[in-house]
Amino acid sequence: PKDPLIDVEGAMGDFFRSNEEWHPLFASIAVSDDVPAFDFIDEEKCGEEIVYNNDSPWKQLPHDPTGDEKEEGMAVIANVLDSWQQALTDIPVTGSLKEDVNDSHFLEEGRRILCLTRFQVLANRDFENLESSLEKHDTLFQTCWSEIVHLIKEDNLDSGSLIILPDSYDVDDLKRFTDMNVLRPLQWLGINNNLIEVASLQRGSPCIRLLHKLSDIPSLEMRDKQLEEKNE
Repeated sequence: PKDPLIDVEGAMGDFFRSNEEWHPLFASIAVSDDVPAFDFIDEEKCGEEIVYNNDSPWKQLPHDPTGDEKEEGMAVIANVLDSWQQALTDIPVTGSLKEDVNDSHFLEEGRRILCLTRFQVLANRDFENLESSLEKHDTLFQTCWSEIVHLIKEDNLDSGSLIILPDSYDVDDLKRFTDMNVLRPLQWLGINNNLIEVASLQRGSPCIRLLHKLSDIPSLEMRDKQLEEKNE
């Protein structure tokens, strides 16, 4: 999103200066070395290998909750998916052979749910007990970018991650966070919506949804053409 009220150069400078430890990861997923971000990324860190250890800000996260948090985390995921299912059933569909806006919306939202292969639950006591808003910001930032690099490196079509926040997390704050710390930086790295689709939304709990290489749904005309070719 482009906001004429935001100084893009200033925003880029602020973002990359305040996240220098992340420069190797940013450089590793940038689509080329002539994207806007490279004016602000430390050249010495561009060739560094992405290594996962206790000192790296990025982490290898499990696909879904594990350990002591598993039961509580899986219940949170179930609640979010139930809310999503309810939102789908609230969409009036016609089942017509003609293109319909509601039918298309139903299909688009439904397939986005099916693409979710990873679930990171921050709606837990550990996150809630963080003492400062800065610690919560850093934890959410770490989770988002660790998931982004995982999806890009795995490079699987129609894969995605859902990051679930506590109910107490303000949705407007989440949208601002997503815009300034995920959406815009991805654009500065040359990563467009076709590679990583990002959305912040409320489905039972506040969430950030990351989708990797989402395929297009064939139009009715394309579907009919494919059926004709198959029957020839």
